Amino acid sequence: MRHSINFIFLLLLSFVVYSQGRVTVPVRKFTQKNGLSSYNIRKVIQDKWGFIWAGTQDGLNKFDGKSIINYTKSSPEKNKISGTDVRELIEDTSQNLIWVLPGEVGINAINSITGDVKVSARIPYTNNDDWNISMLKNKDEIWIGTSTGIKIYDIPKKKFELSPLLPEKQESSIGFAVRSLAKDENGKIWACYDRYGIVIYDGFTKKVIKEIRLSELNDHLKSNEIRFLNYISIKGAFLFATNQGLRKVSYTPLYDVKVDNYPCQSLPVLNTSSIESIALEKKGNVLISGFSKLFRFDVTLTNYVVLEEASRLGETDWLNAVQSILIDSEDNIWLGCQEGLAFVSGNINPFQRYNYDNRNNIKLDHVRSIYPLRNGDILAGLRNGIVHISKESYKYTKFDTGHLYHHIYQDQKGLIHVSRPDGMFIFNNGKLVPIAEIYPEFSSYSSVAINSHLFINDTLVILGSENNNGILIWNPSRKTVRKMEQGPGENGLSSNIVNNIYRNSKGDIWVLSDNVISVLSENLKRKKELLLIDKNTQLHFKLFFDMCEAGGYYWITSYGSGILQLDSSYKIIKVFSTSNGLSNDGVYQIYNLSNKNLLITSNNGLSVLDINNYKFKSFFEEDGLHANGFEEVCGLAKDGLIYAGGVNGFTVIDPSKFSLNKVIPTFYYTNVNYHIKNKTGTGSRSIDTFNFKMNYLRVPNNWLQINISFIGLNYINPNRVVYQYRIKEKDASWINQGSQNFINLIGLSPGTYTLEVKAANEDGYWSDPRQLILIIEPKWYQTLFFKIAVLFAVGALFYVFYRYRISQIKQQHLIRKNISSDLHDDIGSTLNTIKVLTHLAKRNTNKEEYWVQIEYSLTEATTGLRDMIWVLDDSKDTVSELIDRIEKFAIPITRANDTNFRSEVKVDSDDQLLTKPEKRNLLLMSKEIINNSIKYANCKNIDLLFLQHKNKRTLLIKDDGKGFDSSINSEGNGLKNLFHRAQQIGYQVEIISSLGNGTLVKIEKK
Repeated sequence: MRHSINFIFLLLLSFVVYSQGRVTVPVRKFTQKNGLSSYNIRKVIQDKWGFIWAGTQDGLNKFDGKSIINYTKSSPEKNKISGTDVRELIEDTSQNLIWVLPGEVGINAINSITGDVKVSARIPYTNNDDWNISMLKNKDEIWIGTSTGIKIYDIPKKKFELSPLLPEKQESSIGFAVRSLAKDENGKIWACYDRYGIVIYDGFTKKVIKEIRLSELNDHLKSNEIRFLNYISIKGAFLFATNQGLRKVSYTPLYDVKVDNYPCQSLPVLNTSSIESIALEKKGNVLISGFSKLFRFDVTLTNYVVLEEASRLGETDWLNAVQSILIDSEDNIWLGCQEGLAFVSGNINPFQRYNYDNRNNIKLDHVRSIYPLRNGDILAGLRNGIVHISKESYKYTKFDTGHLYHHIYQDQKGLIHVSRPDGMFIFNNGKLVPIAEIYPEFSSYSSVAINSHLFINDTLVILGSENNNGILIWNPSRKTVRKMEQGPGENGLSSNIVNNIYRNSKGDIWVLSDNVISVLSENLKRKKELLLIDKNTQLHFKLFFDMCEAGGYYWITSYGSGILQLDSSYKIIKVFSTSNGLSNDGVYQIYNLSNKNLLITSNNGLSVLDINNYKFKSFFEEDGLHANGFEEVCGLAKDGLIYAGGVNGFTVIDPSKFSLNKVIPTFYYTNVNYHIKNKTGTGSRSIDTFNFKMNYLRVPNNWLQINISFIGLNYINPNRVVYQYRIKEKDASWINQGSQNFINLIGLSPGTYTLEVKAANEDGYWSDPRQLILIIEPKWYQTLFFKIAVLFAVGALFYVFYRYRISQIKQQHLIRKNISSDLHDDIGSTLNTIKVLTHLAKRNTNKEEYWVQIEYSLTEATTGLRDMIWVLDDSKDTVSELIDRIEKFAIPITRANDTNFRSEVKVDSDDQLLTKPEKRNLLLMSKEIINNSIKYANCKNIDLLFLQHKNKRTLLIKDDGKGFDSSINSEGNGLKNLFHRAQQIGYQVEIISSLGNGTLVKIEKK
């Protein structure tokens, strides 16, 4: 009997809950498939930078709307936390730390800027059942609620206090679990003990100020335990969520407390049912998760609505099991559920979707037609039946599962017309009556299927046929129906195919077909046949499904091509397609929204076009639509709402709730990864760095590629954030990135670069550009020091070359000077001798003797001049040329004196080069020695030997003449001149001779 009463009570309670009102909200869901470490979400917070942190049963997750970073017990060191089951998260904004409390082992603190784990402290345990449950920061202390009381961690000292904090005079800590710790407006700490009650502590002295025992808190379950799971602070009071219902405790500055065990009078069940979580919205509303539902109350807990997710086949309702609620900085709702992390936008939702009734297991598989009835109920025609949806209970009732329903409308009498492939029927409370039984004038056309209708005043109804039968013109008052088909002249249509019918502001009726549009006058005479041609391709536009008027233009949907804009003379002004921002070129229905915007359904998403600036905004299933795909004729506008359906259901759209997202994305650089060459030069490796506050980055000189990632936080539409970037030193204009949130840089020369990136939300609100200074370090040969060193070396080289060239010039000048001196002495002396001899020849009769002497002098002068020219010839600076020159001198004169002359050269390699001073002096010295041998030695043989080994050169000239006593010091016979010439070229002369043994002259390089 008791169970029956409870069941009846719950049924009545459910009716009361639903009678208060329901709001269907789109829920965006994130699971392990998206990167969460676990599906069971314990706690959700938002840090001051805007990032979302979710503590789970298996680790911690950081979320930016697109990507998730995991912190687990087995993560790499910088992401490694002490335990597995994360129970609580709090932020220390002053130190940029996120404190993490796993259920076991210890606590951690994560740097919210770099993402690195900075603190790991082991918590002392009293027994094997000691678990960490709750946490609160009090100045420089972390208070940790455990299953055995409160443990306090001193942050500066990095240690725990010796004994747990327990209620006074308690001998045992068993059973004193602390599931909630709260700090009030006065800085006092409220500790909620499961089996004791609430104890208010002085946060500094740790003394008890006030106790509220369990007996005062209505332990209606008689379990001697109330679990305080969550709370919100309302001025001068706390509203607690407990396992036995809501509890409100008010307090004065002197801590006179008042306990209200029944704070929710409008829904009393919430005072006794388990409440999982509670949160306060910025607008003052209170969100309560309990009784397997999510409620939104006003602050007085008087009025409420139930937030529900549109049911989908095969999906559980996440809002039935919410464990944690976060209201973020933009008033969006984040829900920690048992199935994952859920997001509900804080913006007013313009969409209400219908997919599935889980109570009756009815799914709207493919909606082909839809019509809102006058009482607010909705009829949806499917490909396999027709469904009635109650406005009050949202209950689905399905009729006739064997037919496709093309079209539904309601006539002036209120009768509901439905069309199937086998004809037209009147729908009455689930029963179908052939149309001819109600309206006999349709007897000849009852088998015609229709897909559209148009009321002309109160007299005519134009019906578009589905099966290529043109249009039917029905006059209800006269009870007549006639058909208008394809034919010539003004009484015929341009085509029997009818996709839709439209009446413009002038009263003309447009019949849209696949390839042509027939424009009829008010008296249903054809006045125009429109064949719309693409001026670029000269091909016909086709498949016209709908049209409207707005801003003085006609707007026509052409499936596969987009939207055609026509002026009043039917000329195409512009074609809008995906290249202009349309969600898909497969467009179906189009609606005029207050002559400012157009709403377009398509094969992939819904688009809204601003006809003033020609900008599109698109919406998809994740925004609250039933699905991304619509149906070609499934849609109508009525009473300010637009009904549009297709695959997996339909959506009711309230255009008045469309709004701009004016929240500018918060931009951060999130990660820099650069690939560098290995030291061996055989491969590459990657280096990651994360610090979203970084302003500059120094890149090593062995880099190959830099990957810079970033994020524009926009939780409402994270996938539609777009980016632009530029490198100021290279680009003046911005480069569009689309939704790609990273940049790859390669090939930058060493130097300093200023990278600027900015982000925009889906409505074009841009963030300020964020700079990142990139310092590309040069390789060693690209450094300024190296360049200066190279310049210095080049300068030094030029200087050395200059000095060398100067020395060469000086040497050449000295050679020329010596040669000129020799020429002056030799030629001058010779010319003077010739002059004297000539003068004597004129005066004396014996002229022959003088002519011989003159000839000899001229021959000597010529030979000396030729020797000088030979010395100056650069091509003859070799040893072989020197020996050849000596032979040309020696052989003639030795033969003339019956003396044999032999020469031999022994060198390391041929063509050893000689300096010009060496050439000149060695030649003159050789000639001098040979002359002396012929004149004074009376020799028969003269031998010349030239030796060279490495840099050592030796010239040996030997005769077999009479010799002389070398011990007698004499500088005669040209010896003085011989020694002088050897000294000029760095050679030394050694003369070996004795009477009767010939003479050897050895000329050797020092």
